Amino acid sequence: MIIYIKNRLPILGKKVYIYKNLHKKCYSIKQDGLVIGYMTAGVLFDCTFIVQKAGREKVRKTKLKNVHAYICGYLTGEQSQLQKLVAISYSPYSDLPFFCTSIAAKPRFMCLSGAKEVVFKPYGVFINELA
Repeated sequence: MIIYIKNRLPILGKKVYIYKNLHKKCYSIKQDGLVIGYMTAGVLFDCTFIVQKAGREKVRKTKLKNVHAYICGYLTGEQSQLQKLVAISYSPYSDLPFFCTSIAAKPRFMCLSGAKEVVFKPYGVFINELA
């Protein structure tokens, strides 16, 4: 479910940036530099995983969290058709950017740069099972 704020609706056909909002315990949706809404679950297509290096280094140095990692893609109102989901994660303290965390994933700690479809759920972020 997506809740849009201040009548800010996404521009269709334009990418959005999703990040985990630790204060609101949901995912924030940014487009054109503005937060346009929040979601607890959703689906993005044609995704790339972005980690801003300066932000990552600042977290490592200060041990304080800041927003510097995003999943970029196109929002859809459709349900995911993925059958075998693999959990993914990100840690600024790991040398891997985004990586698989599911035990079933082979190789388990494979570095990820993007995915055709990303599924956001209240309890995690998932991609299709790796080939």
